[in-house]
Order: sequence, then structure tokens, then C-alpha cells
Amino acid sequence: MKNKAAFTAPFLLCVVFVLLCLSGAMVDAVQSVSANSYISVSIIQIFVLLLPVAFYCGIRRLSFFASVRIRPVRWRDIPFLLLCACVFLFGAATLKFLGFSLFGAAAAHTAPLIAELPLGTSNAPLVFLCFILIPALLEELLFRGLIFSEYRFYGPFGAILVSAAMFAMGHFSFENFVFYLFCGIVFGVMTQVSGSIVPAMVLHVLYNLIDVYYESTFFDYVAKTGSSAVLFYFFCGLFLLFFVLTLGNLEHTYARRARSVREGAKRALEEEASRQKAQKNEPESAAKGEKLREIVFNPGVVVLVILFLIRATGIL
Repeated sequence: MKNKAAFTAPFLLCVVFVLLCLSGAMVDAVQSVSANSYISVSIIQIFVLLLPVAFYCGIRRLSFFASVRIRPVRWRDIPFLLLCACVFLFGAATLKFLGFSLFGAAAAHTAPLIAELPLGTSNAPLVFLCFILIPALLEELLFRGLIFSEYRFYGPFGAILVSAAMFAMGHFSFENFVFYLFCGIVFGVMTQVSGSIVPAMVLHVLYNLIDVYYESTFFDYVAKTGSSAVLFYFFCGLFLLFFVLTLGNLEHTYARRARSVREGAKRALEEEASRQKAQKNEPESAAKGEKLREIVFNPGVVVLVILFLIRATGIL
């Protein structure tokens, strides 16, 4: 296996998935002994999502901050990121309508990786910390940070799709799999273009805020007014509009970078020439097929899929 991360990264997620399956029991135990359930649940989220990442980086001798790419955002990338945010919000609303129409409000409802808890919503700062801020930051550190970085060997497209698919599986929901896959793809594109996970973190926090405080109201309004068809076409039209604008801005962004960053382009050409030299006796299609096999057909991914199927079907 040319890329060791294709073998090790799925097993990291297997550990995280098992901990996620056990998180309900952890939460029940914590709530029975803790006077402040919010703080305790936040600690559980750190234990489940952050400690395995830190442990993995230690074993692989990776720089944590270099791997997760917590960097400032360039001002010239902000227009693209704002367009991506619009694509995300209107695309998410469109998919919510589809989920509501197909499965009902209960099945269409989405939540962070750690399941929603019956803690009440009276303490706004702790609700923000427990349900909005910490889940968004830790999920991005794991999926758009470490997993995305580990799969960059397979190119930006491969890294975006793999991290998005694993993000979707981590929520253990058949009904919302496409929704979470869409979210992961948008977050991955933002991370790839900006070179930082900060924009994905900010947008993820914004979505969690809307999800916690306004999603139930949104579903109630649609159910009472019967205006789902009109709103669906409205959000779908805005999604398509901003999607086209985003593609145009993306093309302009990469054209500008190709003209201005000469040294980076030279380095990329040298790396490509080196790669072609190393693979001169290997057809390109065979190389792509081998990379696909490395991603899909390895024990870690098989175990991940099994865990997803078991949890999503309610066996555990």
C-alpha cells in the first residue's frame, strides 16, 4: 500500500465510531452523577472526538496543527467562501424539504455526532457550548482536518469525497446520509480552496446554531401552512443560482493563482514530473484503479461500513 494513511485513518475512525456508539451510555452515566450535565457532556465530546485524533497524530508522528490546517483566511478568498456559504445554506434547506417530504420531521431532523440530550434549553451559554460550538469545532478537526489531510495523497477530489463520506457515515442515518454528504463536500471544498479549516468551522457553527434553535420551528411552520412546495422551489432556485456563481468564482480563483503563484506552479510541475517518472511503466488508468482500491477495499473501510450499517439499522 503506497499511502499508509489509507490503512491507518479508517481504523482511527473505527475507534471514533465505536466510542460514538457508546456515547449514549456515557451520557446516561454522566447525567446520573454530575451536577452540571452540560460540562460533562462537553468533556465526553472531547474524549470521543479529540483524544483519538491527538493519539493518532502521536503514533504517526504528525504535527497536529499542521495536519488540521488551522490557518488565517486570505482576504481574496472571502468572496468565494461567502458564495459557498450561500450554496450550503440554500442546498441544506432544499435537502431538508426533501427529507421532510419523504420521511417526516422526525426522520429529517439532523443532529451532531453526539446524540441530542434531554438537558433543556434554559442555559443559553452552556447550550451554545455543548450543542453548537464544541461539536462543530471537533467534527471539523477530525474530518476536514485530519482525515482530509491524510487522504490528500489521492488528490483534492478524492480527499473531499472520502472525508465527506466518512462524515456522513459518522452520523449513522440512512435518511440524512445525502444531506450529511452534501455538507461534507461543501466544507471540504471550502477547506481545499482556502487552505484552512477555519471557514468550515465557522459555517458549521452557524448551521448548528440554526439547527438547535430554529429547525423545529421551521418544520412546524411548513407542516401548518402547507407551503412546502413553494418554499422548496424557492430554496432550490437560490441554491442553483449560487452554485453557478460559485463555480464561476472558483474558476476565476484558480486562474488567478495560476498566473500569480509562479513558484508554486513550478514546484507543482516538478512534483508531477517526479510522479510520472516513478510511474512511467504504469498506465494512468491502472494507477487510478489502484488508488481507488486502496481507498475502498481495505479492512478499515470495511469495518467502518459495517459499523455504520449496524448503528443506522438500530441493532446497537
